[in-house]
Amino acid sequence: MASAASASSPAPVAREPASAAPELDPALKLLRASWRAPAYLTRLAPGAPVHLVVKSLEHALRLLRAPAPDPVLAAAIVEAVLEHQDRDPLSPTFGIFPWIHEEPLGVCANPDPNTADFAGATLGQILKRHADLLPDSTREQACAALRRALAQIQRRDVSLGYTNIALMGAGVCVVAGEVLADEAALVYGRDKLERLLAHARTLDGFAEYNSPAYTPIALHECERILHLADDTRSRAAAEGLRRVAWHVISTHFHPGTAQWAGPHSRAYHDHLSPELAATLAARVGRAVPPREPAASPVPEPLIPPLPCPAEILSAFAPWSAGRAPTLARQVFARRDLRPDDDVVGTTWMCADATLGTVNHDTLRDQRRALLAYWRTPADSAVCLRARLLKNGRDWASGYLRTVQRGPRVLASFHLLTNQGDSYPFDRPADGRFEVSDLRIRVQLSGRGVRREHLPGGRHALFAGEWRAVVHPGPAFAAGRDLAWSAGGAGDSVWVDAVVHEGAPRLCTPAEWGPFFVSLGLELLRPKEPMAWEGPQALRQGGGEMDLAWSVDPELRRRVPTVPEFYPYLLRPDKV
Repeated sequence: MASAASASSPAPVAREPASAAPELDPALKLLRASWRAPAYLTRLAPGAPVHLVVKSLEHALRLLRAPAPDPVLAAAIVEAVLEHQDRDPLSPTFGIFPWIHEEPLGVCANPDPNTADFAGATLGQILKRHADLLPDSTREQACAALRRALAQIQRRDVSLGYTNIALMGAGVCVVAGEVLADEAALVYGRDKLERLLAHARTLDGFAEYNSPAYTPIALHECERILHLADDTRSRAAAEGLRRVAWHVISTHFHPGTAQWAGPHSRAYHDHLSPELAATLAARVGRAVPPREPAASPVPEPLIPPLPCPAEILSAFAPWSAGRAPTLARQVFARRDLRPDDDVVGTTWMCADATLGTVNHDTLRDQRRALLAYWRTPADSAVCLRARLLKNGRDWASGYLRTVQRGPRVLASFHLLTNQGDSYPFDRPADGRFEVSDLRIRVQLSGRGVRREHLPGGRHALFAGEWRAVVHPGPAFAAGRDLAWSAGGAGDSVWVDAVVHEGAPRLCTPAEWGPFFVSLGLELLRPKEPMAWEGPQALRQGGGEMDLAWSVDPELRRRVPTVPEFYPYLLRPDKV
């Protein structure tokens, strides 16, 4: 074996199932915790007691890195984890692991090939940095497991558009190539890193646009490569990608609320998590206070953080007095399947508020296609979101189109005929969803929020000095015109357009018939005048509508009035 090369502990990627404060089971030598994971990964209910497989490798790594290492226990944990890997080279799951002991690969409904990347990253670090602490037999088993993970990563060969897994897998191949003296793996990883960098520079970001879930992982993986790899070209590509990640972060960080401004392609939380706030603070050299304190201490990183590039540190400084509001537009993806297909994000900021939208995207639970934050005396960052809810959950078969000018947005909601339920690929086999409640919601969450009905059918969601005014536009679904009503209390208030509630309906999105809900939204301070009319339909026919809001001549767009086919569907392993 070559010098044992490293790979740092992986952070969550699309997403790593996690738990709060796991502890080691002395019998199984695996971490035990309460389980939470996306529904498509498991049959278990949230909160079920489980034993974490891949995550336990990270615990072993911490034991080896401790001031007083415990190599005996670490070796026992490594061997317990490796028992779960598929070792059959003819198997479609060869080289991967289950996330949890309670759902082994033969039982798990949707085995996750990402586990080869996660486990490979940690195994690589263990073998490069701490191989001398392990017994010969454990070291040999770990090397064999790493080779199987490499085979799965290269056989799967995820697209460059799946940034984090592509980046993590490339890093695993580079580091493992150095560990195992596998030149082919090293060359594969180096080539993929260089192609990822070229792709990111073309996009001026990552395919998973402006993601507070994915971008920090890309940053982490770049730091891991720079900390562990010796290959010069791989290190240069990783440094280039690290700077792309910082460009994304710095152009969307809002100092007034200490939040990551929208729109978000992938987000697991509405607010910056305490862990992410600590990650940023350690790299920018100034406090990034989380909205809520961490429930438990944030663990020490398994690789040393690298500082934010000096030339962009000013983005994290307080908003200077007299600084004018800003409006930034960025093309997140260029597409030419249909007119107006480029994916474009717009982000407006002032000293204490920010509003961001994407011009078109699905409304799955990880999307934040229309998102605002503002600071109040009672809350550092109240959060405003637009959602399409089926049975109380964000529906991946919903679609949103927007046009934004400053703090005003023209928005329209639609249905898609070929998407899933909570994510793109959990669509029922017959395409029919059971729906007992379907509604469009504009929701404001935070301390001190309130709602008010205004003349002309308008509604306002208030917090502190700011109000979000919802102006209903044309809305038709389920064979009737829709009206808006307000609801909620306490820390969450909303305005809803209810499409259906009551007896369950089993139908495809297309069977809802014409489906179109529009609104205008504006963020205003108390003395700022509001618009006096909502969006209007200028022309309708042929399954389309020209929609416009007279408050601004640029707030207009042609939109569909019937459910449509989403043309950008990728394979499940590319999502």
